[in-house]
Parts: sequence; structure tokens; C-alpha cells
Amino acid sequence: MAFVNKKKNNTKSLRSNNSGDDGNSDQAVTSVEVSDVSKVLASLSTQIDQLKTKSSFEESVKSILQTLTAQVKFLSDTSNATANSIDRVETDLAKTEQYARRNTVIVTGLEYKPQSETYEELSLNVANEISKCGVTVKRDEFAACHRNGNRLRKVTNPKSGKTTSSPPSVTVKFYNSNKKDLVLAKYRNYENGKPKKVRIAQSLSSYYLGLKAQIATFCKDRDVTIRWIHWRSQTSGLCIKIADSDRLITKVFCMGDFTAQLLA
Repeated sequence: MAFVNKKKNNTKSLRSNNSGDDGNSDQAVTSVEVSDVSKVLASLSTQIDQLKTKSSFEESVKSILQTLTAQVKFLSDTSNATANSIDRVETDLAKTEQYARRNTVIVTGLEYKPQSETYEELSLNVANEISKCGVTVKRDEFAACHRNGNRLRKVTNPKSGKTTSSPPSVTVKFYNSNKKDLVLAKYRNYENGKPKKVRIAQSLSSYYLGLKAQIATFCKDRDVTIRWIHWRSQTSGLCIKIADSDRLITKVFCMGDFTAQLLA
């Protein structure tokens, strides 16, 4: 009997011990789960802070980019305005320089006697040549008349490749601009579609000579045929006759004036 009771007591003791172990095990599991959740929450909190920081950084970058974009636009507008102002100043200066040449023409192809030509002979020859257009011109109507150099120039024909000698041109300044305008209106530089030996043109400043070259190159690159380019007056500027469309482009004082009309 004593043995049986002892066995029962041992069983009860074991149950009691087992019961205590299960309780500790549940508590340990719960503690571990809480610890894991805390770590996850801490990690999430850190990530949220990082996202907030990232979002703040992106907003800062966006704000900086917007500011830089506005500054670039401002500088671009300022640069364009400055460039336009410079173009206007350059054009105004060119007009002023050209105005000083308003009474002056250039005569090319006039016969030249290097050793014996005097001012009287030269001015008389110029007056006689100009008068062939039907406008009587006397040499005392010239404020100035002189050769531009004293050597013959070598000129090569771009089509034939033939090289000929050309006498130095003559600068002629009239006292009266109306007389000069009448001469330019009446004198014909071409005869039967071919250039005459002696030709007369308005004296141009280096700016407008360069502009003529620019226009010629621009048209050549685009297969646009130009019949002629002439300086008309201070108000009309350069005038360009387009051969293919028979258009007349006027009031050209800069390249923009020409391209705007040509492409219109």
C-alpha cells in the first residue's frame, strides 16, 4: 500500500512539474513574439523616418530645380534681349556709316592709264561714261573722284575659269545726293543679259558688303537663284531680286530681315 501511494505522489509531482514547465514555455514564447514585434515596429519606424527624410530631400531637390529652371529661363531671355539689342546697335551703326556714303558710288571697269592719268582726265572720263545713261553729268558735280589703288587686278571668271586684268575701281562722290540717285536709277550695268564693261554701284560699308555675301551664300546653299542685289536707299536698304519666283525683297538691313521675307 505504501508503494502504491508513493507512486501516486510521484505521478502528481510529475504532473505538477510538467504543469509548471508549460506555463514558463508559454510565457517565453509570448516574450519572444513581443520582442520580435517590437523590433519590426522599430524597423518600420526607422524606415518611415527615412522615407520622410527622402521625401523632404526630394522636395528640396525639386524646389532647387524649379529655382534653377527659372534662373536659366531668365538668363536665356536676358541673353536673347541683349543679343537683339546688340544687333540693333550694330544695325544702327551700319546705317550711320552707310549714310555717310549716301552720295558716293563705285565705278568699275573704267579704262586706266597708270603712268599718265591725272585727276582732270579721270573725272572727265567718269562724267562722260555716266552721261551715256541719258543723265548729263559734269565733272564739277563731283566732290571727289579717285582710283582705289594703282595696279591692275586679276579677275577670274567662275564659269569659264578665264583670268583677265581689271583696272582699279574709282570712287566718285557727288555734291548732290539726288543727282547720284538719278544716275543709279538710269544707268544700266547689264546689256542684253550680259554685264557691261563699265558698271556703277552704290558705295557700301564693310557691314553691307558682308551682308551681301551672307545673302548670296545663304541662297546658294538652298538652291535659290538671285538675279541681283542692290542698295536702294537709306529707307529701302538692300533690295534682292529672286529669279525663280520673280520676287523683290526690300528693306533688308540685316540677315533676319532677308530670311523673314524669303521664308514667309
